[in-house]
Parts: sequence; C-alpha cells; structure tokens
Amino acid sequence: MEASLYEPIYLTLISLLSLVTGMRLIISGGNTLAIGEHNRGNSLGPLILCLILAIWIGLRPVSFLFGDTVNYAMVYNAIEPDNLHDYRISSEWLWDIFTYLCRTAGLSVNVYFMLIDLVYILVSFAAVKKFVPTSPWLGTLFLIGALFFFSFGTNGLRNGVACSIVLLIMAYMLEERYVSAVVLSLIALSIHRSSALPLGGAILALTVLKNPRYALYGWITCILLSLIAGNYWTELIADIGFDDRLAQYTDTSDENLSTWGSTSSFRWDFLAYSAIPVIYFFYICSRGLRDGWFNTLATTYLVANSFWVLMIRAAFSNRFAYLSWFLIPVIFVYPLCNMKVWKDQNFVAGMLLIAYVSITVIFLSLIW
Repeated sequence: MEASLYEPIYLTLISLLSLVTGMRLIISGGNTLAIGEHNRGNSLGPLILCLILAIWIGLRPVSFLFGDTVNYAMVYNAIEPDNLHDYRISSEWLWDIFTYLCRTAGLSVNVYFMLIDLVYILVSFAAVKKFVPTSPWLGTLFLIGALFFFSFGTNGLRNGVACSIVLLIMAYMLEERYVSAVVLSLIALSIHRSSALPLGGAILALTVLKNPRYALYGWITCILLSLIAGNYWTELIADIGFDDRLAQYTDTSDENLSTWGSTSSFRWDFLAYSAIPVIYFFYICSRGLRDGWFNTLATTYLVANSFWVLMIRAAFSNRFAYLSWFLIPVIFVYPLCNMKVWKDQNFVAGMLLIAYVSITVIFLSLIW
C-alpha cells in the first residue's frame, strides 16, 4: 500500500467506528455505561482491532511521510550483525539491544517496525482495559482516536512505546502492585529516558500532590512564566543535560526550525488543546465527584504538561507534549465508565466520543 494512503485510511476508520459506537450510545440513552452494564468485559473485539492496527501500521512502507521511520530504518539497516563490539549501547540500552537482536535474527525492517507497534498498541490496550475494564471497546476508541496516537506509532516510536508502558505502570501503582510498577519503570526508562517525567508526575500525584488543585496552580504558573520569560526556560532545561536530544529539540535557530518544520512562537493552539482535559476534569470535580484514580491521572497530566508549557517554543515541542498527551484518552473515558456524572451518561459519552475523534480528524486533515 502506498504511504500516502495510510493516514486517510486511518482517519476514515476511526471516524466510522466512533460514529457508529457514538450513535449507539446516543440512541440507547440512560446511564447503563456508568454502572458497567454496557459491553461488560468484552475485550475480544477491541483486542482484534488493536492487533490489526499494529500489524498494518507496523508493515508500513519506509517513507518520509512517516517522519522518523526513515531514520530508524537507516540506523537498523546500518547495523552489522557480526560486529557487536562496534555497536554502541547507550543508556537506553533495552531499545538498543532489542534493535540489535532483531537485526542479528535477520528480520526485515518492516517486521522490526511491526514488533515495535505490537508492543506500543497492545501495551496501551492492556493499560486502558485496567482503567475501564467494563468498556474496553469504548476505551480503545478513545485511545486510537487520540490526536497523536497514529503519529507516535510511526514517527516518535521510542517515545510512544515508553509512554504506553508508563500508562500500564500507573495502573499497577494504583492497584498497589509496586514490584510490577518498578520493573516496568526500569524497562520504560531503558527505552526512552524522557519517560522519567510522567513517572515522576505519577509519584508526586500519589504522594505529595494528592489534591489536583495544587498541580493546577503549578500549571497556570508555568504558563505565565513561559509567556513572560520566553526561551529562557527552554534554554535552561536544555543546559541541565537530562537528555542529549534536548539540545537539538530546543534549538530555535532559523535553520533548525526550518529543518523540523516548526516555529519558535508560543503555541496557543496546542495550549488550547492541552487545556481541554483540564477543564473536563475540574468540571467533573465541580459536580462533587471524587475518585482517587481520576485524581492521579489528572495530576500526572498537569505535572507533565507543565514541563511542556515551559518548552512550548522548542523546535520539536510535540515530543514533550506527548509526555502528557498520552494520558488524555484515559482522562476522557475513565469517568464515563466509572463515575455517575450525568443523568443521561450514555448520550453524553456518545457525543463526547464523536466530538473527540472529530477534533483529531479535523486537526490532522488541516496539517496533512
């Protein structure tokens, strides 16, 4: 299949699935979704959908239309299986070893990508199923309908895989399965060091910032600081040396911005998108509803997104934004399936799903 057909087909698929599912919820009415009577425990359908998507996306052509797919392919094909002593193992050692083993086994680059996308999508599905065990189909549609879900299965691969593992880690933390959470944390960090940010946010949410309002105040403060100080925070964080990639991603020179196709201006559009789950969360809280899992999701999101707000002018700021944005689908679907928020919750869930996916389709169609 031609590379140019992938995104239109993907957008068409999620549009049709969300429309059909959304209309079914709207027509059914009532609040059976909130008490777990709708689609209880039916995970076979969404699992098959995730498998098909992982294989299809994984076997995509190596094309510049998929961003870093070409760079990953070049690195993979340049590996000489017989010269292990010349192969550089970085601090993200698990990714490097996995890549080397795939190359040594003689796997084609397409099979290599397919294995990565199987991990990315199936781990995300496993996490979503823990957060909404009664409605895995609805949770999956919110997951695959997220704005950058497709992009991080084809472009920012390591970031996508690491964040999917972090989502599962958070579920284990909330279940108090700390040994599993620690083991998976080591795995996530050995794939992409930036996963330390949402992991740190989750730890803060479970210990120090149990009241999400404090995280909200911090988020608003970071917006003001970013507006006032401009690139100061971007340069300061890059100088810390947490990740060598920061030096490249935070370079706001004209040459680098042209290379990345980005801009050094304040991204009001991305900030508006980031604010939607914040407004959604505090609206639900204003109705007098409280839920520990929901609070943890929101606080983790606010902490991670606060970091991105400070880096908002970076040449490749979407890489930092995804460290919080990967939580958005779960933030949206969690209260729909676990909390009685509205009298006609099925109707609201159907409308929200259609609106949520519509935003993704419109936004991606505009930049495609």
